[in-house]
Amino acid sequence: MAAFQHCILLVEDEVLIRFDYADCLELAGYTVVQAGNADEALSMIVVGTPKVDLLVTDVNMPGNLDGLGLAARAQELNPSLPILIVSGHMRADQSIWPVLAKPLHCDTLLERVRDVLG
Repeated sequence: MAAFQHCILLVEDEVLIRFDYADCLELAGYTVVQAGNADEALSMIVVGTPKVDLLVTDVNMPGNLDGLGLAARAQELNPSLPILIVSGHMRADQSIWPVLAKPLHCDTLLERVRDVLG
């Protein structure tokens, strides 16, 4: 199955939500690397290990960067990296990246991930 070849970096500070999204993605066959904030995620992107095929990030998080700052920095480092934003407070027309509204159902998340990764 092709999904096993894709690694998703999932960034969400709310642990239960992050675990729920990770379970959803892993059950569909994706490899998921988790980060609790943008600073942690950015360090993984900078090092390049693991190779990330998709960044899925929440917007509001503690730390030096929010999810939008992370997305911008990630695309500076890797312009071809696809990004999905997940937010309970933001509309799709407020971002240059696709925005998924919270609360987010597993089927919706998987549909968008499949659209992005092919």
